[in-house]
Amino acid sequence: AERRGTVDVIERMRQECSVAALQMEIQCEFGLRPREVVMLKPLSADQGHMLFVTDGTKGGRARMVPIDDPRKRELIERAKEIARGNARGILSDKPSRTLQKALTHYYYLARKVGVCRADLGVTLHGLRHEYANRLFKDLTGFDSPVNGGRVPASVAGVAMQRVSEDLGHGRKHAAAAYLGSVRHMDYHTYQSIKALIAKLE
Repeated sequence: AERRGTVDVIERMRQECSVAALQMEIQCEFGLRPREVVMLKPLSADQGHMLFVTDGTKGGRARMVPIDDPRKRELIERAKEIARGNARGILSDKPSRTLQKALTHYYYLARKVGVCRADLGVTLHGLRHEYANRLFKDLTGFDSPVNGGRVPASVAGVAMQRVSEDLGHGRKHAAAAYLGSVRHMDYHTYQSIKALIAKLE
């Protein structure tokens, strides 16, 4: 259902601006921050099987994110076509915009299609949460703790490290903000049981 909701939002964004819709798709598939996708230079970032994310990263920490399926490859090829058409080589519908104006415009369009806490309850940054949880499930076969998954600690640790790296964080503990933790999972289960008891009463 969450995936379907994202597709619907991207479709609405496409009606507003096809480039912004592509930026949003890339955010979803690669876990990029809004600033990173606005500053993306796909022609130089494409390293074959990896996307080299350098511009707009937090703390200037460059990272490699896998281009590991046909969907990701297709998005990068589309981005490269747009970037070829402007001197700065960035993915933008109007390359002459300053970074700040480009970011502001992207956030404005996102709010317009409902990507804000007031409407859908999700922000552009929240697209990283979706990516993190999807990657975690792909790696482990389990839902993340925040989604109620009961994951063996040994498996969770390795997956959390990979998720952290893909998101541009050095420590695996940073992934807990996106995925939850074993402690949070137990709390989540407890809250679900409490809610069920309340309904039965």
